[in-house]
This record gives sequence, C-alpha cells and structure tokens, in this order.
Amino acid sequence: MKKNVLLMSFVLLLVMSMVGCMAQKPTLSQNSNPTSTIEASAPVFNLKLQAHLSGAQLERSLGPTLRLIEKETNGTVKITPYGGGVLMPVPEMLRSLTTGALDMAMFAEGYFSGVIPVSEIGQGLPYGYSNLHEAWIFMWQRGYLDILRQEYAKQNVHVIPFEAFNTGLMTKKPVKQLADLKGMKLRSGGGMSMWETEAGSSVVMIPGPELYTALSTGVIDGVSWGDAGPMYEMKFQEVLKNYMLPDPVQGAWNNLYFNMDVWNKFTPGQRKAIEAAVSNGSRAGTESTRTMYSRALDSMVDNFGVTVNTLSEEEQAKGKEAAIKVWDKIAAKDPLNAKVISNLKEFHKERLDAKNVSPKFGDLSW
Repeated sequence: MKKNVLLMSFVLLLVMSMVGCMAQKPTLSQNSNPTSTIEASAPVFNLKLQAHLSGAQLERSLGPTLRLIEKETNGTVKITPYGGGVLMPVPEMLRSLTTGALDMAMFAEGYFSGVIPVSEIGQGLPYGYSNLHEAWIFMWQRGYLDILRQEYAKQNVHVIPFEAFNTGLMTKKPVKQLADLKGMKLRSGGGMSMWETEAGSSVVMIPGPELYTALSTGVIDGVSWGDAGPMYEMKFQEVLKNYMLPDPVQGAWNNLYFNMDVWNKFTPGQRKAIEAAVSNGSRAGTESTRTMYSRALDSMVDNFGVTVNTLSEEEQAKGKEAAIKVWDKIAAKDPLNAKVISNLKEFHKERLDAKNVSPKFGDLSW
C-alpha cells in the first residue's frame, strides 16, 4: 500500500513539473522578441524615402536612424532612401507625399512654406535660440510641433522632427561687422536669407549640386548650407576663405515626413517604435554633426587657409536687432506664424528672467 502511495505521489510530482515547464516556456511570433512592443500581427512594410540630401550627407544624417527603425520594429518597417532628385524633383516631394506617390521624405523644414506658412519658422530664425537644446525644447514642449502636425495633416502628411542644426555663413570677403554684408550676393533661404537681406545682401536660391560651380565662377559671393560640417563636405573651403561666427541660426530642422495613409496603416506598436527610433537616432546624429562641426572648422583653418571672423558683442547686438525685424515680418505673413513668434518671444523672456534671478536649489529649468 505504501509503495502504491509513493508511486502515485512520484507520478503526480512528475506531471506537475512537466506542466510547470510548459507554462514557463514563452511562445514567440516570427516578428517579436522578449522586449518588443510590436504586435504579433504587425504587417510588413517596404517603404521608399526621398531626401533633399544625397551621397555621404544622406548616409551620415539618415542612415543610422533608418537602420534603427528596422531594428526597433523587428524588421517589419524597412525603408530604402534615395537622394534628392532620384525619384522626383525635390520641389515635387510634398505633393507626392500628399497623393501617396511617395511613402516618406526628408527635407529641411520650411522648404514648402508657400503651402504651409508656419513651417518657415522651423527653417530657422536668426538669433532665435542660444543653442540646439533650446530648439528641441521649443519644438517638443512649447506647442510648435502640435501646430506643425495640424497643418501638415491638411496635406495628408505626418511629420516627425528629426535633426536640429545650425546655419552659418561662408564668404569670399571677411564679414567682421554687419555692414560688411551689404552688396554681397549670397545663396540662402528662409529666415536666414531675410536676415541677410535686412543687412543689405541680395539672396538667390541655387540647388546644392550647382553651388560649388556658382561659387568658383563668381556667380555668388557666399553661401549658407548648414554649418561648418556640411559646408566642409561640400568642399566650399576650397573656394571660400572666410567663416563668420557666431552662426546666426541655431535650431533649423531637417524632418521626416510620412504619407498619412501609410502612417495610419502602422500598428500602435510600430508607430511607437518609429517615433522612439527617430528621436534616439536623430539625437545621436545631431551630436555626431556637432563633433564634425569643430573638426571641420579646425581643418578649414589649418589646411585650407580659412579665417574665422567672430562678430563683436556690439555687432551681435545689431544682428539681433535685424533678426527681430525678420521675426516680425514672418509673423505678419500668417496668424499661426504670429502665434508661434509670440510664443518664442515669451520663451526668450522666461530665459532672460531665469538668468536675472538667482536660481533656488533644484531649480534648473534653464
């Protein structure tokens, strides 16, 4: 009898052990991993993206983020990038996004300000921010992104802020004071071009691939193409020997855009993963670009004879006065522009108030 009881107890223990092991063994779908938020039924997408950049600049800026999107979505969202003009002319990208002829795009915010006036502010305001961190705060936490998304949605487009950057100025003749800009013919755009015009320059728009020739043949006297890093990649230091500091614009944006129909087909998990991948990837890319900035400027000086001309505090004050005139002109173009510029001025006031008052322990808002 005792033997039968012991045998039955052993069998029962064995069965319970087997059931426990089976219960602990997870069942993973083909598109999931233990830490993923991607749903097991998530569809697979193979998307095409056209950017305004090409070659090494496209890979440096966007390549790591696209690979991160694929990784974070467990391979369910794969994006093939194409350089500017490969699939279509850059001026047609917004319309193609609207109609669905293009799945995704990357371009400088404000490029289509003729359709979305408030986007011009994202192209960069001279003296708008003291650094890129302020630009991030204003975009993500002060309502500007909400307004941008509202306006792009009218075009059947979803926007994700991608890369904040500086816009500087390289010229043939030195710019040591604001008056030196008078009479120069420059290539620029957005608020930067309005600021240069306010200082007496004339401004033209020339496509990136044509800029080196335009500079070397004397068609234009200077150029704004991001900051020292991107301008170094474009080899402008071979024909331009002066770089002006500080960069007038800190906080212009290159952004990512999705056709809204494509965006709505993503599962909630895919959308969350894409947003996180873009945020993380772009921050890493921004830091990489800032590192390249310093190295590029050093190389311009040491290896190409470029002179760095830093405006005095008095000249910077003149630059800020000209910049505020530009802000007001942009505000007058559209009611939403006026709202964002008003928010920006309040943002500046908060910053100044914080600097003028000794912070309490733990108060590090600025």
